[in-house]
Amino acid sequence: MRLTKTEAGVKAMRDRSVPLTARQRGAFILCDSRYPKSRVLANARMAGVAESDIDYLIHLGLVAEIADEQELAAERAAEEFHNRPPIARFKDAYPMAVRLSGAMGLKGFRLNMAVERCGSYEDLCRVLPALKAAVKPEMLRPLEQALYG
Repeated sequence: MRLTKTEAGVKAMRDRSVPLTARQRGAFILCDSRYPKSRVLANARMAGVAESDIDYLIHLGLVAEIADEQELAAERAAEEFHNRPPIARFKDAYPMAVRLSGAMGLKGFRLNMAVERCGSYEDLCRVLPALKAAVKPEMLRPLEQALYG
């Protein structure tokens, strides 16, 4: 999140219609939507401004929090990933499952054959418990993430 001045805030600072301390005025100046909130808070602390001063400016409506473009892009990507159709999940997960079962060598031959017979998302989900029993949990996490989002 980024902090930006509102129109009401700029007008209030020009008119000096809202009584603010020197620290709060300094905090207001730092809120220019260029830097993330964490960096603004760090810079403000060096100037003696407390987080409560910035919260007060937000409460008065002089400053507003806006979503960062990177945060919005990450949220959109996560939602798109989560809302993928089963065929897309299968296409992502199938190579991972083949790689895991193939790495077991001869002892995983039957499991590998079962994975290779999978032709749909549902088939792969049915084979997953057998993979869970044969593979370490940390190696299986990417596959579960691809299947279940």
